[in-house]
Amino acid sequence: MNPTRRAVWLVLAAVSLSASTGAQSSAINVTAAGTATYPPGTTYNGAVLTGMRAGFGVDIAGDGSAAGQFETTLLGPSSNIVVQGRATGGSNAGTSSATFSGTCAVDPGDGSAPATNTPLTATVTSDGAGGGTIAVTLGATTLSAATLTDGSLTIR
Repeated sequence: MNPTRRAVWLVLAAVSLSASTGAQSSAINVTAAGTATYPPGTTYNGAVLTGMRAGFGVDIAGDGSAAGQFETTLLGPSSNIVVQGRATGGSNAGTSSATFSGTCAVDPGDGSAPATNTPLTATVTSDGAGGGTIAVTLGATTLSAATLTDGSLTIR
């Protein structure tokens, strides 16, 4: 193999390795299981919310796709609202925060039928010590960030 051809192959191999390494390093996993508290005044569709119980595991790939499940119960003094969804897209800012989106079903807990195919976005921020915040947008309603008070949250 002549030196020019060898140099071209080495450059192509280096670019290929660099691209695959970059994609792998930007892929992350976001998990949480625990209880979080909302600031006073947080509401969803007129229901007062005091906190949430959340459990989710989402893998966000370097290409912006995501796969995983999201489930939370929004806690209030008069009703509990159950949200169950599937993540299909996402992004991250290293291991300090990540955002994922998809669709969900929202059961208002009042006996009426759940709203299905509701757009869902969750922004998760880690404090690096197993805690952090979870901010959820359901349809056009953005809830205040809830602060984890029990359990754990990781972005890695």
